[in-house]
Amino acid sequence: MALAHLDPYDNAVTSVGARLVPVGYPSSCHADELDRAIGPATAAVLFRPGRPGNLLPLADTCEIAHRHGVPVIVDGALHVPPVDRLTGFLAAGADLVAVSGGKGLRGPQASGLLCGRADLIAAVALHHQDMDERSATWRPPARGRRPDPPRHGVGRPMKVGREQVMGLLAAVERYLAEPGRDEEPGIAELAVAEAALRAVPALDVRREHEPALDVPVLHVHVGRAGVAVDDVVHRLADGGGEIPRLRRHRPTQRPQADPWPTQRQRSGGSEGAPVGDPGQMLPIPPARPTRAPHPDHQPRRLHHRRDLRG
Repeated sequence: MALAHLDPYDNAVTSVGARLVPVGYPSSCHADELDRAIGPATAAVLFRPGRPGNLLPLADTCEIAHRHGVPVIVDGALHVPPVDRLTGFLAAGADLVAVSGGKGLRGPQASGLLCGRADLIAAVALHHQDMDERSATWRPPARGRRPDPPRHGVGRPMKVGREQVMGLLAAVERYLAEPGRDEEPGIAELAVAEAALRAVPALDVRREHEPALDVPVLHVHVGRAGVAVDDVVHRLADGGGEIPRLRRHRPTQRPQADPWPTQRQRSGGSEGAPVGDPGQMLPIPPARPTRAPHPDHQPRRLHHRRDLRG
């Protein structure tokens, strides 16, 4: 595979015993580099579309791999649907294309599709066999393959239940009958969220199109609000409160105390309105109480300071 195609999901390949051999440089890969890297021990060439750089197109990758008798596997989890991408991968020479069942197809999350050469798909099926097959009744999926049924393969721990199989089948049939129909409610919800966010003057909101998933997305920038985005994320994860637009304060790291004290808390009073213009507030759920420090923590810290001061 091209070095630029390395991915956090590579563990799905290496966990079964395969060894990845990256080829080329982070932003470029030449045909002769791939050609020289393929040898007798090469099981397949892995290809991930959409990576930036001066990289080999899928058709060229397939031509080189097939010259050596090696199949090409396309990781199309982020790219299908639309269906024309799948047909494009296969037309370019891909032998297998892996597709997510739970993204654009809106099927069960723990499901997926493997499309391509029938003999390779049959080989994959052999890795999912259970212990109930007997030699006397075993019918191998392809002529000339194992005369006896295999034992548990590497795919057995990742088997998909009958419910997921039928759910994915229904999702594929629904999508093919009317592509894009189920995207309309999500796009409508996105429009509502966009309108609400644009009503906050301190936020910069931009709608863009995500090419891999082929969906619209919102980019929300909080820089003008004077609030660090990591603090917003931590605040949301902790249960929230109201996040004022602190124009003169931009935290660089997450503080231990509440970074958004209320006006009355600052003056020693009871809970009151948060600091900032109420029209500049972003309401989110209230935060959980902060855990009290260990009773021995403060004395040790003060003793340490006295030592430092001599």
